[in-house]
Amino acid sequence: MRTSLGFLCYNIRAVIKNLRRQLVWSLVIIAGSIALFGSAMLWLSASASDKAKIITLNRTLISRSSQSSETLAELKQNAPAAASYAKLLIGFLPPAEELLNFPRWLDGLARAQQVSLRVSFQGEPVPAREELPGFYRFSADMTGELDNILNLMTSVESRAPRYLVRFENFEYSQAGDQARITSQGKVYFREPPAVPKQ
Repeated sequence: MRTSLGFLCYNIRAVIKNLRRQLVWSLVIIAGSIALFGSAMLWLSASASDKAKIITLNRTLISRSSQSSETLAELKQNAPAAASYAKLLIGFLPPAEELLNFPRWLDGLARAQQVSLRVSFQGEPVPAREELPGFYRFSADMTGELDNILNLMTSVESRAPRYLVRFENFEYSQAGDQARITSQGKVYFREPPAVPKQ
């Protein structure tokens, strides 16, 4: 009976050792499966998220493309009417010779706004064409209180009765209560230019 008891104890130890080994391998396989499944899910979710973003971007592009096509068709349809209005509006611009008075007119407005002004034409004029007005580039150096300078610029750009003017490329500096704005701009005309004299 002792031998069978010893054999039984040995078999139980072998069985326990075998169970431990199987348990460790099972846990390793389970952990590996979980890790593999988790990484696969992460990869799939990232891939799905990227594909969803791509689909959203493609839909946005398609929508904008169709809107652009509609806008282009509308512009083409209205082009003849727009051309006739453009010719009419260009007719309201002053002739190039009248721009000789532009610096003097601008100086009068500047004095009324209490702004010191120096204005000069820059370079050669861009000639008028049938469908587009010509323009002279000019430089304006304005000194005074900032509100007065801004009022002057607003008056020139939006309320000028005889000239169509656009200011561009501003440089601003402040010394005490005196501001200085230097700007380049364009003043438009309707016919081939004559060279202005200063």
